[in-house]
Amino acid sequence: MVRTLALLIVASLCWLPALSVAQDASVLIPEQSFDDLSAGDELSVPVNVEHSLDGTEYFFSQGSLTIEGIISFDMEITYDADVLKAVGIATEETFSEGWMTAVNAEEPGLLRISGTSSADPLQGPPAPLLYLRFEVVSHGESELDFRTMQFNNGEAFTTPGSVTIDE
Repeated sequence: MVRTLALLIVASLCWLPALSVAQDASVLIPEQSFDDLSAGDELSVPVNVEHSLDGTEYFFSQGSLTIEGIISFDMEITYDADVLKAVGIATEETFSEGWMTAVNAEEPGLLRISGTSSADPLQGPPAPLLYLRFEVVSHGESELDFRTMQFNNGEAFTTPGSVTIDE
């Protein structure tokens, strides 16, 4: 299923002209700390999109904005498999709600995510791009770093984050 969806995404992108991505959009994961979780509990971490207007940074989650021309994204995020186990993503009430998404969380320490829309560019109400969903394995800190991040066919600027599970 995931392979089929990934092939459909790649095939559809081959037929589309290369779309330029706004130079002023970047993707970031916030640093978060949880002190009330233990092994087996689940948590969600937002992946936010940031936009620069007149030299001032605004999170897209602070207002309803449209990111012109973005019709697909691909990302790989690394994490510490001794602290977290990836269980997927959530797109409800996010910019990518309603998009076709594919998630591969089979390799411990690596989360692969793709999304595409056949109609609307990335837009929506105040929200993150999506939420990463993890299960707690143990107490500790896990860096959440972008191995790759692309909008359409272009690399996006990224800022990594982290999750700390306190005892």
